[in-house]
Amino acid sequence: MKTSKSVSRRRLEDANVGVIILILLSLGLCGLAAYQWTRETTFRKGIESLRQTNVVLMTLQNEAENKATRYQAELADVEKRRADIMAENKTNRSKVNKLELEVAKFEANLNYSSNLVIAFSNAVQNANQSIRIQNQSISNLNGEFKKLADDRNEMVKKYNALAMEQTKTVEAHNKLAQEFENYVKQVEEQLNPKKEKEKK
Repeated sequence: MKTSKSVSRRRLEDANVGVIILILLSLGLCGLAAYQWTRETTFRKGIESLRQTNVVLMTLQNEAENKATRYQAELADVEKRRADIMAENKTNRSKVNKLELEVAKFEANLNYSSNLVIAFSNAVQNANQSIRIQNQSISNLNGEFKKLADDRNEMVKKYNALAMEQTKTVEAHNKLAQEFENYVKQVEEQLNPKKEKEKK
């Protein structure tokens, strides 16, 4: 009897151990299922976050490409304006050279007129030696001197007008060059933030 009792007790203990092991395994499986569920939830949140981040990055990339296209168009426009300004500068330079040649001609005429005035003054001094011819010579010389002075004054007026026109041309050229430099600086300032973003 003792043997059957100990056997049944042993079987009961073994059954209890088996039940405990099954309970522990069930709890372990529940814990594993809860852990996997939590991990899957975290992964899904991460995937959703990455998807949203990807959408934002694609939007930023599209904006950057649009800006790059716009900047390229602006750079092409700046280059075209620069070429126009350089062409205009060459034209202005040729005009200034022509004006300088004309001014040189007027200066030569002015020197010639001054030499004529000196020559006529010498003639007047020589004419003073003869009292009889003096009045006639002075009268003739006064008329010629007046005409010469009028011609000289006319030449001086033309020279002054040319000089003023040349000054205005140079000022306009300098103003255009300054506006071009300011525009180039603005474009470079707009491009520098873009370059810094590309480096990042």
